[in-house]
Amino acid sequence: MVIKPIFISYSDFISSEMLEKLTKYKKSDVPLPSKKEFHENYVKFDGFGAWIKAIEGIKLTENQAFSVASTFVNIGKRKVSDLVSIFVSLERLDNITLPTQYGILSNEYWEKRLNKKDAC
Repeated sequence: MVIKPIFISYSDFISSEMLEKLTKYKKSDVPLPSKKEFHENYVKFDGFGAWIKAIEGIKLTENQAFSVASTFVNIGKRKVSDLVSIFVSLERLDNITLPTQYGILSNEYWEKRLNKKDAC
């Protein structure tokens, strides 16, 4: 039996990571961070590697591709113009497949989708 990978948004992934680590915080004298602090520190110290590993092998829908793109731009502070190379790397290294959509591997597509302009 083949287990199909499932998509989890970065926000949901971080929330589950936070719940997992709550027990460690409760056992120590370290005060619990707010959700915002936890998210900021997780991105700063752990990046997106564990999340990408969690969705490895998935065939993204258009909405899921948008979620990945907006995560890299809004949370990862990457430029919209970086998205094409990010998606190419995800396809090659992590077997994350983009949907068949005209122009999806172009800067113009993502600028329009994310409603942002970016100096290339």
